[in-house]
Amino acid sequence: MSKKTDKKRLNVLEVVRIDAVIPSSIGKPFDYHTHGLDAFDHPEFQVYAPKYCASIVASVLWSHVDAVVNDGERFTPETVTDSQGTIFGYLEVPGHSDGDPSRLLIVDRPDMCVCQYCQGKGGNCNE
Repeated sequence: MSKKTDKKRLNVLEVVRIDAVIPSSIGKPFDYHTHGLDAFDHPEFQVYAPKYCASIVASVLWSHVDAVVNDGERFTPETVTDSQGTIFGYLEVPGHSDGDPSRLLIVDRPDMCVCQYCQGKGGNCNE
C-alpha cells in the first residue's frame, strides 16, 4: 500500500469507525468491521478474529482505511496486497442485513507467498 503526500491527510478516526460484534456462541471469532467507507465509494472491510487479536485487527483495518481515504486505493476481490509482513486477499461477502451493501472480508493468503515455509517445504516464513 503506497503513501501519497501531495495533499492534506484526513484523520481516519474522524471519518470511519470500527465495530466489533460479539459472537453468538463461545469459540466463534469476533466480527470486526468498518463503517464510513461508503462516503469514499468503497466497500466496508471486515475481519473475523478472536478478541485477543483486537489490536492487530485494528492495525490492519486502520492501515487499509488510510489507504482508501488518503491514498485513493481501491481493493477488490482480485486484489492481493503485502502489508505488515502478511499477504492479504479479499473476499466479497454480503452485508449483515437485507439491503446492506456487500463487504470485503480481509483474509490471509499464504498461498500467494513464495517462501518455502508457505509452500509447504518446511522452515519459517521469511517473506
